[in-house]
Amino acid sequence: NCSYGPTITGMEEYADENTLMVFPNPAASQVEINLGIIGDKATVSIMDINGKIVFNRTTPNNKVILYRGDLLSGLYFVRVVSEGNVRTAKIIFE
Repeated sequence: NCSYGPTITGMEEYADENTLMVFPNPAASQVEINLGIIGDKATVSIMDINGKIVFNRTTPNNKVILYRGDLLSGLYFVRVVSEGNVRTAKIIFE
């Protein structure tokens, strides 16, 4: 006689206005980075897996479109700094 506990089949993600969202992800040629609610401005940095900054921009907007350009396929990290808050996310370019 075996007894098993509950089975988790998936988890619902909850996003609030401060959530950093990147889509589509994985991406082929461009991604949209939704910064959520920011203050007067935010600094958006994209780093490769070695930590090298490949994109850096300060923006007053809550959305940034990143075009792949010469970036190689692979994993990148998004870092957003706004009013002392730091948020991060991953981007995968196919």
